[in-house]
Amino acid sequence: MNLLVSLLLAPPIRVLFIGNSHTAANNLPLMVQSLFPAGTLKAEHRSGAFLNDIAKNPEVIKTIREGHYNFVILQGAMLSSSHKYKYTQEGAIKLATEAAASGARVLLFAEWSRKGIRESDYILGIYGGISKQTKAKIVPICTAFDNAIVANKDLDLWSSDGNHASVQGSFLAALTIYRALEGTRPPTWKPAHVSTSLCKVLWNASQVTNTASKNHPG
Repeated sequence: MNLLVSLLLAPPIRVLFIGNSHTAANNLPLMVQSLFPAGTLKAEHRSGAFLNDIAKNPEVIKTIREGHYNFVILQGAMLSSSHKYKYTQEGAIKLATEAAASGARVLLFAEWSRKGIRESDYILGIYGGISKQTKAKIVPICTAFDNAIVANKDLDLWSSDGNHASVQGSFLAALTIYRALEGTRPPTWKPAHVSTSLCKVLWNASQVTNTASKNHPG
């Protein structure tokens, strides 16, 4: 039995995204779901400002404990805009611990840098600290953005605020998560306004190592 047939016959992979507007913009969870064959993955999303805030919501904790998820993807660690301040990551650690206890594999969505700012090492350092305490795996989407810009500096990966992702940027994030969810073949689905040639650039950029980085000061 080949992999595709096995996927179609198996129960859907259940994925819970927990994050803020970086996850919600352009409906990134639905993008990830669309990258898999129809019916093989079901994505849900619970939102809030930061993981520290979301972790205080008993309904989210209940969802994690009772949802029977295969994967829980966390985005929204407390980051310092100036990189000068260090914040507690207790909420992220609590959510990752709850998810692991429920039997889910936990992935940390290390979001992209702001446009024009070199901060991937800082972002990976923060998520690296969470990973060190929880054993959750990092999905270094910031590195995928860096890879894409190296390949084509004119790519439009950010929205007009220079902080949130454009459709192209969200699609790159979705591709990176797709790989982390064991999607090994280039997917056939793409957003309507993303060209086939751009898909190839973004697919190549999404090939990153899902691991923790050296911890840097916040």
